[in-house]
Amino acid sequence: MTTGITAGLVLAVIDRAIGLFFFGLLALFLLGTGYLAPRIGRGSRRCYRWDRVLIGVGALGSLGLIGDGLSEAILPWSDVAFGGVGLGIAVAHARWRGPRDPSRWQVEHLTSLLAAYAVVWSFILAQYVRVLPEPARFGIPVLGVVAILWARRRVGRATDPDPAAPAPTGAV
Repeated sequence: MTTGITAGLVLAVIDRAIGLFFFGLLALFLLGTGYLAPRIGRGSRRCYRWDRVLIGVGALGSLGLIGDGLSEAILPWSDVAFGGVGLGIAVAHARWRGPRDPSRWQVEHLTSLLAAYAVVWSFILAQYVRVLPEPARFGIPVLGVVAILWARRRVGRATDPDPAAPAPTGAV
């Protein structure tokens, strides 16, 4: 998926496809944060710094998609919807304290990867599988959002630390 995202970003720059470029930034953010989350959960501060950079990339991509959708997009609802979901995930992910909150890595990992797959598959279906009717192509983003919300509730509840438990000691 990383190779496809990178190639898409290069092609978007060459073709001056602004919406596709922002779409690629959003996909890069989601895939990158999903990949880094387990390493951050194990205490990697270097990966945590890269994670913070990717949050900025994701916020830029999300805001760009929203702006493109409101101004000149072919499918404005799609750009605005994905931009809004991406911005929501970026804000939620930015609240994660990384190595100081290692129990949340499963939620961040699962949420980011589910969103990355939903975004990329939606793009593939919208661009290359024109045989499917519009309502069928709309199903992937809806299922993606439902899966993300389920994962944040279900896995988040299972990994939340017990408030009565003593705080961990030692170097993190």
